[in-house]
Amino acid sequence: MIKKLQIKFIAIVMSFVIIVLGVIFGTINFSVYKSSQQQTERVLMTLIENDGIFKVILPPSADRQPPAKDFPHFQDMWRASRVFFVKLDANGELLTMNIDHIPDITVDIALEYARSAFSDNRDGGTIGTYQYLMSEKEYGYIVAFAERGIENSMLSQLAIISLLISVSCVVIIFIAVIFLSIWVVKPVKTAFEKQKQFISDAGHELKTPLTVISANVDVIETNEQNSKWLTYIKEQVSRMNMLIKDLLTLAKADENDFTPVMTEFDISHAAMKAILPFESIAFEADKKLYAAIEPSLFYKGNEEEIIRLFTILADNAIKHSVERGRIDIKLYSSGQKLIFEVRNTGGSIDENDMNRIFERFYRSDASRSRETGGFGLGLAIAKAVADRHKAKISVTCKNNEWTCFTVIF
Repeated sequence: MIKKLQIKFIAIVMSFVIIVLGVIFGTINFSVYKSSQQQTERVLMTLIENDGIFKVILPPSADRQPPAKDFPHFQDMWRASRVFFVKLDANGELLTMNIDHIPDITVDIALEYARSAFSDNRDGGTIGTYQYLMSEKEYGYIVAFAERGIENSMLSQLAIISLLISVSCVVIIFIAVIFLSIWVVKPVKTAFEKQKQFISDAGHELKTPLTVISANVDVIETNEQNSKWLTYIKEQVSRMNMLIKDLLTLAKADENDFTPVMTEFDISHAAMKAILPFESIAFEADKKLYAAIEPSLFYKGNEEEIIRLFTILADNAIKHSVERGRIDIKLYSSGQKLIFEVRNTGGSIDENDMNRIFERFYRSDASRSRETGGFGLGLAIAKAVADRHKAKISVTCKNNEWTCFTVIF
């Protein structure tokens, strides 16, 4: 349990860190990308507005408005931009072009790009490493292109650097969180170890007086026949012995170094061995018990624990089924999985109790559990057995109709 708590703490913290880093660096990269794209678009817009004339933008004066608020930066961009334009008529035929600002592009390539943009019939977009804008003019269309190879390369480098920084931060924080988790769960671990030790010690200490009480009751019973008081004492001693046994079982399950002996056995035979004693119990309770066990199914696990798991679920179904109810128990194979199902009529579980039904000492109906002699430990033991065998145990129900426990091995 402590290890699961530590893993959960690490998972929550690391998920939060990854999300924060992703948002931060994602926002930075997206902002830089959009800013670069908008600046290129402004250069292309200016070129289109000047109808392809590469004129030097004069500085603002008293009788001339500045071209933009960030004029010096925009002027530098204009001079550094690798741009060209192509003019087409209304049918997409070449009128004129200017590729002087990009020496490594040919007339054929420029015309091919222009016709591709014309056929797309969009105001702007990208073709290869070029961003373009197209505008309609009196003579037809003008398509302005700006080469963004350098910008794209810088954006790629920024993305790689951001990724490397993020990964480095995640690794460093992960190591720190591991040590932090040890410190955080240490008080819980100490308290849990003390609780487990107390349960184990108390269980062993209580065994002796209960054994003495039981022996003395047997002696007294030989002299006083049919004493209801002695019967009550024996019943309660039996209940106490059962409770101590369950507590010691759970205490043993909490030990990290406890590993039951796993061998391959006939799980079909184990299921029948667990179910058969309940036939008479169900008959006396005026309930119908049906078992459909697929024969000759083999499983590698601890046979004694698996039998106890089956016994707990069958006993739970009989106790909590409605009067004159029906209990169906199945064991069958499905692909590589073995599935054990116990379904009983009535006794539906409230939706709020579904997630807590396997907790220790938890009982959705305390009065009913006391009447049937339960302590709220049976399903907790079943869950512990399933977990040790890497099996999945779950419960489903339909309101006031049926409840079904399923174990998938």
